Amino acid sequence: MLAKLGVQALALDYDELILRSAPETVSSQNIHWKIFINSYLITKSKYLTGALMRLFSTIVLAAGLTFSAFAETVATPDINQDFTATSVANILPVWEPEGPTKIQFDVLRKGKPFGRHNVSFQPTEDGGFTATADVELTAKIGPITVYKYRHKSVETWKDGKIIALEAETRKDGDDIEARAMRTADGLAVKGTNYSGLYPASVIPANHWNISQLYRNKMLSTEGGQPLDVAVTDLGRDTLVINGQEIETTKFQLDSDLSVFLWYDDNGRWLKLSFTARGQEIAYILKDLY
Repeated sequence: MLAKLGVQALALDYDELILRSAPETVSSQNIHWKIFINSYLITKSKYLTGALMRLFSTIVLAAGLTFSAFAETVATPDINQDFTATSVANILPVWEPEGPTKIQFDVLRKGKPFGRHNVSFQPTEDGGFTATADVELTAKIGPITVYKYRHKSVETWKDGKIIALEAETRKDGDDIEARAMRTADGLAVKGTNYSGLYPASVIPANHWNISQLYRNKMLSTEGGQPLDVAVTDLGRDTLVINGQEIETTKFQLDSDLSVFLWYDDNGRWLKLSFTARGQEIAYILKDLY
């Protein structure tokens, strides 16, 4: 999605404040908003120690000098390119829902609650299905929310092909979107970071779909831009979910973020983990589906 799942502020602790961001351009409106937050925090300084308050104020003011305008150069996908090239030798089946289904993950940061990531599937009248991803991540210092990420995407699938995509993301106050529709020429995308035509073989970057492991590029649901993909098969691993042992294959997927993914022999997504600033982020599946 994960794209990045907004994990640019994962190292937020009382004794460790690290904000990460991509190259950005200045927006006076955003500067005013950030300075307002900084002023608010100063009035609430009773919640923070003096040294931490000065550090936090410096970080927020620095953040106020930048605003994500998505000015980075995005390469235009080759409409004739086949995105299905893969280095994965162990090809597992592609899982698809047989009826209404829900995948529910608790997201932990350093073993503590950080948010949730759910995916709900519903059949459509024409024999396809929709996949709705709902992600929310929150970091706090005491009573103050210092980082919030919200993402929702709705994919429409039929006959193993992506037909349409509607995705909206709110990442630390910035709004990002991506919309796509299949045409006779490919997948037409309009997004915050890229608008144009993709080859028909592209799929959105959502981890429920193991097909992402069999691609060398994906479509970011956070802004529409193409994402390069490199996958490594790390071999077999056994997970215990609700007291039940499940045999899986573990993969490392390197894209805009490097993550570890576990899929069972039916292609079901069962776990995700990665490390950011030395801190482990883990997806814990609530129930088998």
